[in-house]
Amino acid sequence: MEKQVIPQITITRMQIGEFEVPVPHGLNELLNAAGAWGKPQKEKPSFLKDYHRKVEMRDGRIFTVLTKKRKGLNYDTSYF
Repeated sequence: MEKQVIPQITITRMQIGEFEVPVPHGLNELLNAAGAWGKPQKEKPSFLKDYHRKVEMRDGRIFTVLTKKRKGLNYDTSYF
């Protein structure tokens, strides 16, 4: 039986939108131990197709703004 090779990946930098953020201590070990690496999704999850996504920085904090797509000028905005 052949031994399966598990890739060990090292994260050297992270970016949310256009903002670079520090890599949290222990993130590499956590993701490698969990076997979290896989092929990227080819499509956005279906619920995100109904939203415009924008990343903003306010007072040194990063927010993802999701705005629900609607016909006309009315938009619902959620901040995460």
